[in-house]
Amino acid sequence: MKQNLNWLQIYRLKGLKTSRLFVLIIVAVLLSSCTKEASLVKREAFLMNTVLTVSIDGDEEVLDKVFERLEEIDRLYNRKNESSEIYLINNHKLLRPSKEVYDLIDRSFQYAKVTDGAFNPAIGPLVDLWGIDGTGRELSSIPSADEIKKTIPLCDYNNVSIKDREVNLPEEMSIDLGAIVKGYATDEIVKILRDDGIKSAIIDLGGNIFAYGEKAGGNNWRIGVADPFIENRESLLVLEGKDFSLVTSGNYERYIIYKGKKYHHISDTGTGMPAENELASVSIISAKSELCDMLSTTLFVNGIEKGVETIKNFDAGVIFVTKDKRILASSNIYNMINLDSIKEGFILEKIDD
Repeated sequence: MKQNLNWLQIYRLKGLKTSRLFVLIIVAVLLSSCTKEASLVKREAFLMNTVLTVSIDGDEEVLDKVFERLEEIDRLYNRKNESSEIYLINNHKLLRPSKEVYDLIDRSFQYAKVTDGAFNPAIGPLVDLWGIDGTGRELSSIPSADEIKKTIPLCDYNNVSIKDREVNLPEEMSIDLGAIVKGYATDEIVKILRDDGIKSAIIDLGGNIFAYGEKAGGNNWRIGVADPFIENRESLLVLEGKDFSLVTSGNYERYIIYKGKKYHHISDTGTGMPAENELASVSIISAKSELCDMLSTTLFVNGIEKGVETIKNFDAGVIFVTKDKRILASSNIYNMINLDSIKEGFILEKIDD
């Protein structure tokens, strides 16, 4: 049966903060010519320093619940909001956060331990030092080696005490959950949609994508992963499936330029510098968006060899895109890739178990 491209929607990748940025992920929905598309109700809002979009096969009352929850999460976790619990913890004005915030902080620091700090929620001082909050700004200076050296110890997650519902943060340290909170929020939305009996939806929280349920007629969603080498982010390949989250981290998402060199925003707290390896991007696929969020950062910092070993400990799949245009996909999600969709010039390889 012939298929037609009914519509193509462009979504922002993980890490986008303003509409001026051009780092994109492509979500392509291809519809069967004999299947009528369900009408999706769509709403957008600017929260968590990015554009959040939710489209559902449902009514506005469900979207009201969804965006009330998103606003609540933003109030709790935005480290720049002086009334948020994360801000209060960082400024030593709150020792005992709400159970929800405590639980996410606790999980985040557990992730730090099992990833040997590749994922690090205590990265706040390094984020503030580099201040990479946009794409392509040319700067006259970057942090000095001495500044970086002084900041690295302030990112030691082992120095933060999390027990008995209390978070004890040493002076000058700060928590930043930016690499996980959108994934957490995505999973919270999924809970709402399931409780309300929603059958079909696309969730895009600043690039954290969740293809919820299935398309009209029981068809798979078709989600395009962006080419990290093209500024308009053409599709590199298409994933097909139901009920899965996709989160991508890349060296092109947010960056600054100093003396002609790009410095991206994904930092390695071991060196204090932007992570540097063979990777251009990492995409994680899982039923849990929080896991995708955490692992996309972790594996980008780790690189391929260590990343392959790391992901074996989690219920998730990975697609690595290297700087020399190789695509390496784990076997557990390899069959989701539409082989005809792979862009010319790239080589697809399956990662051995």
